This record gives sequence, structure tokens and C-alpha cells, in this order.
Amino acid sequence: MLRSWLPAILTITTHRSTRIWTGPLFPFGYGLSHTSFEYRDLKHSPPEVSMAYLGAGTSVEVGITARNAGARAGDDVTMVFIRDGIASLAQPVRRLRGFTRTSLEPGEARSLSFELGWKDLGFWHNDGRYVVEGGSFDSCR
Repeated sequence: MLRSWLPAILTITTHRSTRIWTGPLFPFGYGLSHTSFEYRDLKHSPPEVSMAYLGAGTSVEVGITARNAGARAGDDVTMVFIRDGIASLAQPVRRLRGFTRTSLEPGEARSLSFELGWKDLGFWHNDGRYVVEGGSFDSCR
């Protein structure tokens, strides 16, 4: 019997067919767990910043509340991704900018915060310069 959970590099040949898996066993951030988690109250402080503000070494705080909605205790790895949809160079759809592991009992909620600064919001330009461009960023879990 062929299993759909076999690793991507494994090839199985049977007398009828050959199956080759081309994807990962578990994609990044898949998160196997015996409980479930909910997220709410995503906020940015301050909601808008100037280039001078970031250039002075200050940062933007991204906060979110994680809650164990299941019946068992569990560990959650909360990840913060950003997306720059209007950069002068094409950017990845999501860029990981922070993560933290949190142990939560059933029903427990905890506020988490992440600091994003100049180095988190920029990218390397084709000419070798590190740039932070004005515009808007979306954050997502």
C-alpha cells in the first residue's frame, strides 16, 4: 500500500506504477498538535511610522493574543510574517520576521509581542545597498 505521507525523496515502484513525491513531508509552519489555538487582537504600535523614526533605531511593536482553545495543554510556535506589496523589487509573499514558542494550558490566553525595526522592514537591492522603502506593510501569522 502506498502512503501519501512518505518523504519527498522516496520513490516507490510497484508492479503497476511508480509514484514520486515532489513536495515536502510537512510544509514549513504545518504545526502538528493535539490541541488547537486561536489568535486575536493583532495590533501595531505605533500604527504608522516615518522613515526618520525607524532610522533613529526605534521599532514597531506587533502584538497578538494567543489562546489555547483545545482541551489539552500544548505548545504553540507563533510566527510573524510581513509582506511588502509595493517594493521597487519583487518581494516574497511572506517573510518571517519573528517567532516565539509558548506553552499554554487549556483555555489560557497570553499576549505576545514582537519588535520590528529597520533591519526587519528592508531588503537588499540589486546594487548591493540595504534599503527600507516607504509604503505599507501587512503583517500576518
